[in-house]
Parts: sequence; structure tokens; C-alpha cells
Amino acid sequence: RSPSCPSPSVRPMTLALASNKHAIFRDGEGDLAGARRGFMAALDYARKAGAKAEEAGYLANLADSFLKIGEYPTALRYAQQALPLTRELKNLNGETVALANIGLAQIAMHDIEAGKKNLRASIAIDERRDSLSGMAATYEEMGQYLEKAGDLAGAVEALHQYRALSDQILQRDQQQAIFEMQEQFDAGRRAEELELLRRENDLKGEQLRARDLQQNLWWLLAASGLLTIVVVAMLARRVRDTNRELADSNARLQEQAEVDPLTGLANRRHFQATMRKVAADGK
Repeated sequence: RSPSCPSPSVRPMTLALASNKHAIFRDGEGDLAGARRGFMAALDYARKAGAKAEEAGYLANLADSFLKIGEYPTALRYAQQALPLTRELKNLNGETVALANIGLAQIAMHDIEAGKKNLRASIAIDERRDSLSGMAATYEEMGQYLEKAGDLAGAVEALHQYRALSDQILQRDQQQAIFEMQEQFDAGRRAEELELLRRENDLKGEQLRARDLQQNLWWLLAASGLLTIVVVAMLARRVRDTNRELADSNARLQEQAEVDPLTGLANRRHFQATMRKVAADGK
């Protein structure tokens, strides 16, 4: 098992990072010898830079590399060098890796009880951190190494623990997936509700604007009607005044027509008009 390693910006650590990445690439390609050379170069650069965290990580990478090719004493040596560094740095992840690599190397060298003890110590750290995946991976490797070492009972027990943890992880992942789906569903439903609420508010706003427009129209019609009434009343009053003035003017004209302007006495026209009135009364 090997953790990833951070890299400072100083030049030796830049070289260390490049060497480590190259080693990981070679390891992925199956070139274990090339991978080991890269890990050793990265370790040398990290030590020159005094970068203890990276040194611990590269030691873990080397231990893992030597475990893969079955050079267990060398793997044990590198893992034992990494362990105190991880504890000094309080790097729990690095400590679990170092303990696991030590335990696996010891089991492969048939120091089974010591190996189990270190593996259980690694598992205990992951358990305190609630790292089910870390515990499961350690139990799986523990079972495989115990089987190769001939401890079948221990291998069966470790693999049972691995199976139980895998089931827990699967159940947790399923619950997480269901929870995420529920969250997505709830988010979608909330989005739909918000959209419906927005549309409802828009509709209400349009209705309010339509009502305001209608009210404004009624007020305009009422004002127009009132203005029309006022105008008609003014025109009717003017007509009445005009008619009255006309009647007065006609009366004055008639009076002037029936009076002699020189003597001021009634003339023949007045006499005839008076006779018509008297005749109309039957007198």
C-alpha cells in the first residue's frame, strides 16, 4: 500500500516529485525494477531537501514495491523506517500504511503473530477514523498473506471481516446513493415548486396590472362622462341665455316697431296687434 505525497516548490522536491510520478508510472506498466529505481531516487531527493513527510511517503512506496516482488526483508526495513516518521508528523494515514506494510512483510516471513498485531494496529487507527474502506483493504491483504503463509484459519477470519466490511460499505454506498437521489428529487421538486410559485406570482401580477388598467379605464370613462355632462350643461345654459337675450331683443324690437319714434305714441301696428288680442279673447 502506498500513499500519495505532496511536494514543496524547492528544486530537490521538484525532482523528487518527478521521480515519484515516473516510478508510479513504471509500476503501472509492470516495470517493477524501474519503479524501485524511481522511488529510491525520490527518497534520496526528499532526504536532501529535509522533507520528512515526503520521505515517509516514498519509504512507504518502496516498501510496497518490494512487497510486490517478494523481497520481504527489504520491504520490512523500509516500512520500519517510515513508521517513526509518520508518528513524529502525526500522519495517521501514513502510520496505517507503515503498520500494514510491516505486518504484511512479517506474515510473509512467517512471523505471523507479530504481523497480525501490526495489521490490527493499522485497522484500529482506521476504525477510530471510521474508515471502512481502509479497514476492508487491510483485512483483504491480511487474508491473502495469511493464506500464502499457511494460516488458513486466520485467513478465513480476515476474509470474513473483509466480506462484512464490504457489505457495510456497499450498504452505506447504497444509502448514500438513495440519499443523493432523494436530494436530487427534492431539489427538482423544490425547483418545480419555485417555478410554479414564480409563474403564479407573475399571473397575479398580470391580474393586478389588468385590474389597475381596468380601474384606470373606468375612471377615465367616468371623468369623460362628467366632462361631457359639464360641457352639455354649459351649452344648455348658453342656449337658454341666448334664447332669453333673443326674446328680450325681439320684445324690444317689437316695442320699437309699435311706437312712433317722434311722438312716442302707439302706431297703427300696435293698434292692429291689440285688436288681434282682443278678437282672440272674443271681445
